[in-house]
Amino acid sequence: MKKLMLVASLILSQFAFAYSDDAVDAAEKLYRLTKDRFSVGEVTRVDVAQAHAFVYEMKYEAGKISKADYCKHLISSRQIALTGVKEDERVGTRTIEDVIRAEIDYHKVVAFCK
Repeated sequence: MKKLMLVASLILSQFAFAYSDDAVDAAEKLYRLTKDRFSVGEVTRVDVAQAHAFVYEMKYEAGKISKADYCKHLISSRQIALTGVKEDERVGTRTIEDVIRAEIDYHKVVAFCK
């Protein structure tokens, strides 16, 4: 997961103007790559959900989608990520800090979307 977020940061750092069409395209590319890696077992569904959320964050910030569409997709993605992080923590592949971070991310989105 940390590698995935590092890749996302590197892709976006290449663009001086975040939330542009190029940033949305880069987020969508990251999402496709993450889904491909998931299909061969290299990443978890948590990583896919986070990449999906990232696409919708970029689209919303770029003015490409409505707040309602953003919230619908982001709440779902954050819920999947939170559930997965909790499951991973139970088997020892994530830490309680990861769970807390996922809880915070989820509740921030829910509060924003009210």
